[in-house]
Amino acid sequence: MLKSLRAAVVTVAAVLASALPSLAQTYSNITQLNIGTSTTVSVVPSSPYGTTISVTNAPTRIKTLSVAIQNINHSYASDLQALLVSPGGQKILLVSQAASNTNLVAQTWIFNQEATQTLPTTFGVPSVSGTYRPTVTNTAAFPAPAPSTPYSTNLADLYGTNANGTWTLYVCDAFPGFSGGTILGGWTITFVGDIETAFTYQGILRNASGPISGSANVRFSLMNYGVPTPGESALGTVTKSLTGIVDGRITTSVDFGNVITQKSGLWLKIEVAAPSGGSYVEVTPRQQITISPQAGRALVANSAESVPWSGVTGVPTAVSVAPGTFQVSVTSQTVASVSSVTPVTFPGSSVSVNMNAGRALVNWSVTGFTSSPNSSWQIRPRIGSVVGPWTTFFFNPSGQHMTISGTAVLVVPAGTQNFSLEIQRTSGNVSFNVDTQDSLTATILNLPN
Repeated sequence: MLKSLRAAVVTVAAVLASALPSLAQTYSNITQLNIGTSTTVSVVPSSPYGTTISVTNAPTRIKTLSVAIQNINHSYASDLQALLVSPGGQKILLVSQAASNTNLVAQTWIFNQEATQTLPTTFGVPSVSGTYRPTVTNTAAFPAPAPSTPYSTNLADLYGTNANGTWTLYVCDAFPGFSGGTILGGWTITFVGDIETAFTYQGILRNASGPISGSANVRFSLMNYGVPTPGESALGTVTKSLTGIVDGRITTSVDFGNVITQKSGLWLKIEVAAPSGGSYVEVTPRQQITISPQAGRALVANSAESVPWSGVTGVPTAVSVAPGTFQVSVTSQTVASVSSVTPVTFPGSSVSVNMNAGRALVNWSVTGFTSSPNSSWQIRPRIGSVVGPWTTFFFNPSGQHMTISGTAVLVVPAGTQNFSLEIQRTSGNVSFNVDTQDSLTATILNLPN
């Protein structure tokens, strides 16, 4: 049994450092999801079902997060259900039998717990691309391999958890008797990290016989006083079970979480039981901890943080526009006829957008027709001088209205750019027509690097 313990050398390698919160980090899986129909089962899973995003180098403590389901096309919005499963197994139902009974064309829904609105649920009220809180009016259980109920509907359940690992999104149709649809842009998840509170402790443990080897339990407590004081209590306690100790040297990470609510100095009380399972003996003296200075200037403000820039003076130029996710929508119903065999700007699509340097996820949809059969066309998005890939489509027969959709990720510089869709004819000798019963829509999600 350890009867006495001397701290010959005990050092704290890092103070209780309140690091600056991280900027938004975004991860995407743009695999297209196809939503089928069935008359024999009550819930139809998408194909593929259970798409994943592997997250690395992300915050170890989530402050807030957003999940975007991109370029949704479906004939009956209220049929859709989407379930997010975290690396830790938390199950968050993002949407279930909401968004009324209206048709969806190239819509992007961003789910964030701090949003000021939910999806519309009133009969006949259409939804639009936007940012919403999770919206659930009814729940049908998701087929395996999705986890079973119960499901949470609060993304805040993920705050404080580790973002790193595999995230999974399950999508299904809860009323499969109606027509299905597609999610052409896949999905994206964006994290903002909380203050990192962990620090590294290094020390050498000795008893009367010399340095300790083998195993030990080390109990760290955060205290208000440098010496034992009647009535004192720990602000937080963390116990570590350490093995393989050689010559008394220990290195371990200690995290008390967000328990520090004062700016005055604190002390680290260290108790050791060596070997493991023995009685604890306190190392003396207690180690003083110095609180590091806090940031006095914000690095980011966006809707997820609920901090508006309006009315704020002295905002640094570099952060006056937050590098978080924002979206731009373009809608046109212009009478148009195009027959060019070289790229031309699609009538009605040109619009000025102010971009942050990073990625632009563009989801677009065009409905039109041709007057003769057997013709093919290509459409691509353009932001400034940066163009996306061509999406090719073929018309046969003629006169039938057809919806063409596409998704592209463009790397864009900062500044005001002109966004447009370009079209060209690749076969046939007719025109592609868009009239007042047809439409053009596009959504741009500006994602930071």
